[in-house]
Amino acid sequence: MDNYQMGCFKMPKHVTESIDRIQRRYWWRADNKKRMNPISWGSVCKPKRLGGRGFKNTTKFNDAILEKLAWRMITAENSLCARIPKAKYFHNKDPLCDEVTTQGSWIWKSIYKVFHIVKKYYVWYVGDGTKIKIWKHNWIANIPHTQLSNASQHSGENDIVQSLIKQEFKQ
Repeated sequence: MDNYQMGCFKMPKHVTESIDRIQRRYWWRADNKKRMNPISWGSVCKPKRLGGRGFKNTTKFNDAILEKLAWRMITAENSLCARIPKAKYFHNKDPLCDEVTTQGSWIWKSIYKVFHIVKKYYVWYVGDGTKIKIWKHNWIANIPHTQLSNASQHSGENDIVQSLIKQEFKQ
């Protein structure tokens, strides 16, 4: 299977299912005779440490590679793979809390399709708090930022976490 295309494009479900089907046929029907499978395909796709054979579920693998690319766009802001989409699709916006365009290249549309997973599970490491918006970013573990954003009416919408850190603790 070609990882390059899967790392750039969200493959249609029928394509990933077809790839899995080809793999199953190769391993289960080597002699082209129908027979009972010795182990379920779901068990084969489990990691080896969990008792599986370590094969990859193509759909999940495709999503994981695209999610990694989306994550890199957020965390490695100065990398080329982050600067180009940022300049084109969310210039002066925060993709984690602002609405970004769904229109664009196939690569951007593919990344956008999995972006909701990154938004759901990311948590900021606070550090000095200069880049973290109190009411928009997920910076407190186990409390979704949507719960915090309800309180934003009591304070400025773009307040940053740095304003909450006492000066004596910053040193």
